[in-house]
Amino acid sequence: MLQRIKLAWQERLERSRTARSVRDRSAILSAKGFCAEDALVLTGDPRGGTTWLMEILCAWPGTALNWEPLHHAFGVVPAAMRWGKRPFIPEDDREPERLATMRDLLSGRRNTEWTLRYCTREQAIGAERLLTKFVRANLLLPWMTASIAFKRKPILLLRHPVPTVVSQLKAFPDASHHAAAHTVPDQLFNERHVQHLEMINRLAPGLERQLALWCVNNLSTLRHPRHGRDWIVVYYEDLLLNPAASLERIAAAWGVQPDAWIDHARRDRSSATDFMRDRLSDPAAQAAKWMQRIDPAQAARLQGILDHFGIDEYSLASASPKAAAIH
Repeated sequence: MLQRIKLAWQERLERSRTARSVRDRSAILSAKGFCAEDALVLTGDPRGGTTWLMEILCAWPGTALNWEPLHHAFGVVPAAMRWGKRPFIPEDDREPERLATMRDLLSGRRNTEWTLRYCTREQAIGAERLLTKFVRANLLLPWMTASIAFKRKPILLLRHPVPTVVSQLKAFPDASHHAAAHTVPDQLFNERHVQHLEMINRLAPGLERQLALWCVNNLSTLRHPRHGRDWIVVYYEDLLLNPAASLERIAAAWGVQPDAWIDHARRDRSSATDFMRDRLSDPAAQAAKWMQRIDPAQAARLQGILDHFGIDEYSLASASPKAAAIH
């Protein structure tokens, strides 16, 4: 009994310390007076390389990290706002509360223990800029860039969708990936799911259905007339094979020197979230290793899904994006 009381007391004390630490770091960032226009934004898909690129960009001294503030359970957007797991807001939407939420999120005025998990007190004190890293904002880019005049263009990191989805299925076992049927998410602006529901549910659960959902959750941004103009498109495969060229392109657009980024990328080609530890030492082999795991019949079905959605940046015949797609 005494042991249980002691453990409960220790847990309360730890929660209290954590809460004070979060309030402290939050207050420090809020006092910086960052505005949304100053934000550095990086978005991509889960298992698409965003953590690795984030770690590289954070080698720029004075950069503090705002980690995944759109997480549906641990982020900063109230569930009552119904943004969902993969939010979409139309480009012409000017609803004040939604825009205020995004501005507060990007400026560091809204945060949680989750969003501050990789920002120490010392980093908050020394912060000259805030980098917000997302794996849930691809569909938001047209709305964000139409609503906020970013001083430095956001980055969209794209990885070939097949290895992206393969890695997601391995890293995040979820019953919904193998459910008998895909259901329309209960969230704002979910018409894309309604539109493609019948087609998605004709596909086999697992890789094929998740690939279709990748298309559903990226297509409108990939086909937007401002794609590659109002945000910087970086291809994971290019970053892996020739990091200097990709980082120099970001640096030129942002008006910074890339030396610290390039040094970091050359030292470490994996991220802290590479918890499967199956990365190959040869970058070209790493980029293409998924191709050996897809048999010809499945490759044909997966290619059919990409063709259905008009995703011509990628094919099952190559690990790299088509040359015409590279911005």
